[in-house]
Amino acid sequence: MRKMSVFFIVIISILIMTGCGPKEEMPAMDGDTEKPTNINAPIAQDEKEQTEYDASSNTTPEFFPWNCEDFSIQAGTNIGFYYEWMTKTEDQNADYFEAADHQVFVNNVPVNTVMEGVNGIEADGEGNYRQLYWIDIGNYPAGVYELRNIITINEQVFDGWDWYGPDSDYAVMESGCTVTVTNASSPAGESAGSEAEEAPAAPASACSISSPIRPDWATAVCDTFESDTVLWLGRSQGTTTRLESGEYIVDNSTSEAQGYTTGFTFPIFAGSAKNHMISVDGKLESKFKDCTWGVFVRSKSDEIVYFFMIDNQGWYTLTGSTENDAARYLGNIDSGSHSAIEWDGVNNLTAVADGRDLEFYINDELVATHEANNDYDSEFGLIVWGGEGVTAVTRFDNLLIKTK
Repeated sequence: MRKMSVFFIVIISILIMTGCGPKEEMPAMDGDTEKPTNINAPIAQDEKEQTEYDASSNTTPEFFPWNCEDFSIQAGTNIGFYYEWMTKTEDQNADYFEAADHQVFVNNVPVNTVMEGVNGIEADGEGNYRQLYWIDIGNYPAGVYELRNIITINEQVFDGWDWYGPDSDYAVMESGCTVTVTNASSPAGESAGSEAEEAPAAPASACSISSPIRPDWATAVCDTFESDTVLWLGRSQGTTTRLESGEYIVDNSTSEAQGYTTGFTFPIFAGSAKNHMISVDGKLESKFKDCTWGVFVRSKSDEIVYFFMIDNQGWYTLTGSTENDAARYLGNIDSGSHSAIEWDGVNNLTAVADGRDLEFYINDELVATHEANNDYDSEFGLIVWGGEGVTAVTRFDNLLIKTK
């Protein structure tokens, strides 16, 4: 559990919401009761002012309007959302936040918040009362994520102009956007260094990597490792990753005790999406037989659940770590030799997670299928494995990620 304290930071933009709901049964209001434009509905407006925010002491979130538009953010930076609610009276404002439940979904999975709060009701000098709501949902590894922000009003409330809640036009207010997280954090959960440059995903039209698999899915990442990458670069647990001659190198050639005497299993997270495809070229360089490389899908941030790997002698393994997989060993779901594998050469591996259906390809040839235990674990990436005393260098190229 994170240890948190509260402090204040200055954010210079606010979101005012607008809409036009049912006009019947509205109580009479003194003075000007015409509803101003651009308040209390999910569209942003241009007015800006300074507002104080509370946030986690671990990392300062970067805040975006609750009605977000597509944006990019660096891995290791927490994502925050905010909006302001305006009412004609102070009690109306308090009633709204008593009745409103806020929930953020990432790839259709509800997320737990790091922190959330309101900044207190304030009179705006124009006869209205305003209060700012903010939420911090934490940070995510590199990838493309679909966000949905939902406000559910559980009781009827009135803002001085419109009704919200059950039996109104505004029982639920929803907005959404796509976020691209760049410069992935390390597999161990450490943030990428501040010196790293952002490496946004290439648009589909600019992608030089082709695949006949899932041609109708959207390209999220097209990485040829020429000068930068969305993957993690660094050193952890005896494994070093780097870019070299247009390839992504995973170097396990060290003989330090942490990897050499115990073997190594090292995942590199590439992204997160509910339905995903990952395709990559790879070549394993080692004098040992007891080592493999591959891809993983339908996994969690703290657990690699399904991974598909090959070695240099024409052998593949499909492994699962769920309760449904009776034995915990490499290839417990499927394994065998296959003619599609190029011995001691470059091979392409592709894995698809489409709902609970998993498909695994070698050089575009379907080799294995499996039914996953769920359709929502969203993490995927690359993985290397070596037995005790093994040293190896794996060279990756042409990373293609598609999402449905």
